[in-house]
Parts: sequence; C-alpha cells; structure tokens
Amino acid sequence: MPAGRPSTISPEIIEEICIQLAEGKSLRKICESSDTLPAWRTVLRWLIKEEHKEFSQQYARAREVQAETWQDEIIEVADEADTSTGAQIAKVRVDARKWAAIRLKPKVDRAVGYAPPSDEPEVSSMTKEQAVVLLEERKKRVQKTG
Repeated sequence: MPAGRPSTISPEIIEEICIQLAEGKSLRKICESSDTLPAWRTVLRWLIKEEHKEFSQQYARAREVQAETWQDEIIEVADEADTSTGAQIAKVRVDARKWAAIRLKPKVDRAVGYAPPSDEPEVSSMTKEQAVVLLEERKKRVQKTG
C-alpha cells in the first residue's frame, strides 16, 4: 500500500492543525504545506462528523485565537505603515484582517464592552466592505461610551 496523506485523526494531527490555525494560517494552506497532514477535504469531513466533536471544539478555539492573532497583526501592520512603505498596501492588509477577524470572532466586541444591537445585520452574510464599515461604526460607538 503506497504511503499518502493521513486520513485517520490523531492527537498529533489535531495539535499541529490547531497550532498553525492559531498562528494565523488558513486551513487550506496548512493542509497543502505538508504531506504528513491530511487533505483539506478530509479535515472538513472531520469537522462535520459527530464522532469528532473534540476536534471540532479544539478547532473552534483555534479559530478564536486566530482572530486574536490577526488583531495583533492589524496593529503591527498599521504601526509599521508610512508613506515610504506603502500606506495604501498596509490599509488593504489591515482591512482584510479586520474583515476576517470580525467573521471569526464577533464576541471580540463584547470583550471591549460593546454588544451589537439586536437589529444589526448578521456579519456572516456581509461583503468585506460592509463588514469594514460595520467595524468602523462599532469602534465609534465604543469610543463614545468609553
């Protein structure tokens, strides 16, 4: 039997996937980066199977940490930007991370004392541009109350 990508879940595989997610990498890139990790579709199957509930919980936590990682990167990118290094490029990078972070972890707003109004649209159904606008509005509301 030829060696190939693993299709059986193990604690070591779970740990490697979750660590790399928490570091900010995409699931697709993680799976493509090594033949010792399962294919992307295999991981998706694990996530939806009831028998892999523990993996799903660890994966969800890793995604929360990933959002925090991206928030840190937003600050770093913004701090490093100046006119000579391409402030517009930095803005695009920050906006992309904001958009992804708000989709991954909408509870972040609550951590800084902001709860979205019940009539606010569902973030997961927004475009990137709509999410960025919403994030800016939320920041203004938090600043007014803080």
